[in-house]
Amino acid sequence: MASLNSAKTTAENYLDEIISTVRIRQSYSDIIVSQSGALFSALAHDSVAKGKLQEALKHKDTDTNSLYMALVVQANGAFEQYIRTFTSAVLEARRADCEKYSELEEDLRFEHIICSARVLSFLKKGDVNGQKFNFNRLMSQLGSCFSDSSDFYLSGDVFTILLGNCTPARLEGLFKALGLGEPFSDVVGENSKLKKRMKETKRAKVAKMTRDELDRQIDLRNTIVHGDLRPTVTLTDVNESVEFFSALIDAFDNLAQMNTVQQ
Repeated sequence: MASLNSAKTTAENYLDEIISTVRIRQSYSDIIVSQSGALFSALAHDSVAKGKLQEALKHKDTDTNSLYMALVVQANGAFEQYIRTFTSAVLEARRADCEKYSELEEDLRFEHIICSARVLSFLKKGDVNGQKFNFNRLMSQLGSCFSDSSDFYLSGDVFTILLGNCTPARLEGLFKALGLGEPFSDVVGENSKLKKRMKETKRAKVAKMTRDELDRQIDLRNTIVHGDLRPTVTLTDVNESVEFFSALIDAFDNLAQMNTVQQ
């Protein structure tokens, strides 16, 4: 499914950028800082290059903790964005299985109507908790659904715009609404990347550990973004955060692929 694949690839690219940022910082320390003496000697007759090296070394004592905290928040953001695009992709697959809105599974139709109504309750305000939203487009889309038009559209935004942080409990509700089953079931616990990240082979334990780790990652993210600068975030924390979200995305993608194959 192209849309699901695209959602996964985009998220993986964002996570790869985080690792690239870490490597750039490491290269700065390993080459510019550690080898500064040799570099100054090599550039003895190049005043311009020496000046640039001196300028670069002014930042050698910059606290890496601030950078690492920002990267952990960015990893969480990449995951949240994935959940939004993932939701739209799943709905697109559901839509492709039907010719008319009335042919969708009843539970999904009800969830779509309920979520749409919640979003429309912000119509008079003009935004959804400060987020811009095209209410006219949603009403037009609902018109095509309720008229049982063949070109009906399911907006993923109505399922996710009020989601907030992607906590385990909220993901469980979202996955149920999308007809995907439990996001922290034994099926997800069977994922090889999660098993490696959790250092566990029993799928039931992997699933529980994954749920707990997501809670931990979100707690750390919330602590940072709410202005608490006390947590010490290490390079290992960043790498583990990226590895965890990458594995969880892979597991969710596999689950969606299994549950959205056209009959």
